[in-house]
Amino acid sequence: MSKSQFSSSAACWLFKQKVLQWANARYDTLCYLESNTDKNATDHQCFIAIGAAAWVQIEQENNAFEALKDFYDQEKNWLFGHLSYDLKNDVEPRLSSQHIDGIEFPELYFFRPQILLSIQGLTLDSVIQNADYQDFMKNFESMNFENKRKNIEQPVKILPRMAKAEYLEKVEVVRAHIAKGDIYEMNLCQEFFVEH
Repeated sequence: MSKSQFSSSAACWLFKQKVLQWANARYDTLCYLESNTDKNATDHQCFIAIGAAAWVQIEQENNAFEALKDFYDQEKNWLFGHLSYDLKNDVEPRLSSQHIDGIEFPELYFFRPQILLSIQGLTLDSVIQNADYQDFMKNFESMNFENKRKNIEQPVKILPRMAKAEYLEKVEVVRAHIAKGDIYEMNLCQEFFVEH
């Protein structure tokens, strides 16, 4: 583990952007977690987990939580990943989902990173690192940073999965069920998406 100090919030921000661009070009797996506190606060925290040294992946609900526990017991280390909404079907077998899956993420995916960076305030900790990361740090100052926000040529068009009229019809169906006493609560979700 090695520590270093950033000279300013701007230097820290630039470092994060360069790490993300560098990692995106070299690794298939990355998890970026940043706290929701004031960016200048000393308790502000960020984790960047890069590359999968080991992983567990479940495509369909089938003892996913047992597989995750086995993976954790085997690794006993930092793990990053996600649990999908549809894992509810693994916990409650009577439930099922027939939703469109536009993202095509696995139901469960967790990994032990090859490189793990922790940024607390303006202090960088290299918790786990490899030779690739050592090379990045050696050449960091000379790396060009491309601010991709400036390169957006067209505005992003966000599309609803249901038309407004269809959504409002479903709201009325839910309200009728509540009035009958069939249900007392319902979470009617509307997906919004972007096509590339």
